[in-house]
Amino acid sequence: MTLPSNIYGDITSDSTLEPLEMQPALCIREGESVYDFEWFPAMSSQDPATWCFLTSVRDHPVRLWDAGTGKVRASYSVIDHQERFIGPNVVRFNLDASKQVSIYCGYNNMIEIFDTQRPGQESQKVPTVPKRRRRLGLISCLDFSPDYSGLYAAGSYSQTVGIYDETNNELCLKLTGIEGGVTQVRFSLDGSLLFTASRQANSILCWDIRNTANVLYEIPRIGKTNQRISFDIDATGTTLVASDQNGYVTFYDIKVGEEDNDYARDRCLLSFEAHRDIATCATFNPTIPVIATTSGQRKYNDANSDDESDDVMETETEPVDNMLQYNMTVALFIPYD
Repeated sequence: MTLPSNIYGDITSDSTLEPLEMQPALCIREGESVYDFEWFPAMSSQDPATWCFLTSVRDHPVRLWDAGTGKVRASYSVIDHQERFIGPNVVRFNLDASKQVSIYCGYNNMIEIFDTQRPGQESQKVPTVPKRRRRLGLISCLDFSPDYSGLYAAGSYSQTVGIYDETNNELCLKLTGIEGGVTQVRFSLDGSLLFTASRQANSILCWDIRNTANVLYEIPRIGKTNQRISFDIDATGTTLVASDQNGYVTFYDIKVGEEDNDYARDRCLLSFEAHRDIATCATFNPTIPVIATTSGQRKYNDANSDDESDDVMETETEPVDNMLQYNMTVALFIPYD
């Protein structure tokens, strides 16, 4: 999707802002379910070389797509011991594109690394089960520290998070005691904190990974579901936006003070109902005060009949809200230069 030029209008105007219709700039059809995608680091439409993204698809190679032409630039094959293609649960570029750009793929008990300049099967494999006590299991999410320290976090459905060093891909730290399978990991802007979200959990955890490796505070978020519900951190590194199971989107202050009680402090800045169904994602635009939210889940019809012959069936369905929408944020607490 290409954002309209007038998407962020004059919010002080008394006129009613009508929703803007959006049309896709590019459509790509994959052969199976799409597990994950990732834009190239520092992607810019002004530089055609960076205008590309990765996709991970069930039982298919990882593909690098040209966002301008819709054609495949390269493919990278993750293959199991039976010589079948594996669609990784998560794909990520390492952050520092000035060095060797690598693709990190997470799947069952493994992180596999590809050099973008060498398409095909050649890769480096990093087992996440070198010892039973270090078992991470199915890798579900990855994130690289924005401070370019070379650290990256790998979350797993076995309720653990591993912190790795990119230089040697050794496990530096393991975080345990998480309530459910980890669905998202995200470093703070300075790399000192790590935020984790998990299945069947009503909170996002903030970990102090530089000092105590303990939970510094929790951010409340209704999420008693196995469905992945994501959050995001703004470009200033001070505000976190999270969607929840009830369709609400909430902004939180994530700054850490030296004197106040970080664990007990109320961090909520603003909350509003964005959707009539589960809000699955909320993410910031990196340059203008706009957030994108998505909603929806699988719905199953409940068929009821008072007749044993089942000749007459009445179907009850819940309201469906499968939507991508954009909302203007409150610029009072999210500064944009």
